[in-house]
Amino acid sequence: MPTRSTAPTLTRRQLNRATLARQLLLERHALAPLDAVERLVALQAQLPRPPFVALWSRLRGFERDSLLALIAERRVVRATMMRATLHLASARDYAGFRAPLQPGLDAALGVVGKRLGGLDLARVAEVGRRIFGERPRPFADLRTQLAEHGLDADERAVAYAIRLRVPLVQLPGDTAWGWDAKAPFALAESWLGTALSDDDSPAAL
Repeated sequence: MPTRSTAPTLTRRQLNRATLARQLLLERHALAPLDAVERLVALQAQLPRPPFVALWSRLRGFERDSLLALIAERRVVRATMMRATLHLASARDYAGFRAPLQPGLDAALGVVGKRLGGLDLARVAEVGRRIFGERPRPFADLRTQLAEHGLDADERAVAYAIRLRVPLVQLPGDTAWGWDAKAPFALAESWLGTALSDDDSPAAL
């Protein structure tokens, strides 16, 4: 007969404190920005400024230029990740996380499924890689490109599918917060100069 565990059970308050501590939110820490980004896995970055505020809230002596330098050095990237939204992550983590995240990104395509008009998603991804492989470009430039490749479904839905099926990173510019509203995207492997892991198992994640 199995014995009952004698390990203590966390109270609700202890669990709350542990969760906040894991997220570096109980006090400011003496961590390098890159170490903090990896400790947190990724920072919500649907808008460019929040990751800077997030690190300032957590790190002693954090300065904006320290994160801008990591971005310029391609050690930190802004890309579509969890919940099919833009996040800031270390280049190393992004390269390892992108494949295991793909099933979740595929599930998010249900939002636009009917608007894709039955298009083959493998074909959509192939066209997306070709378009962004030619040169970095903002998604606003896709309209004419999609028509030229015969993808005549709802262009916003097709663009969304490309964003979720093709590993892309948004290229930074010379702005106060790293990216402007029309910042272009590029194939992640081209920007990072390294192959992404193709191991999509939960164990890899």
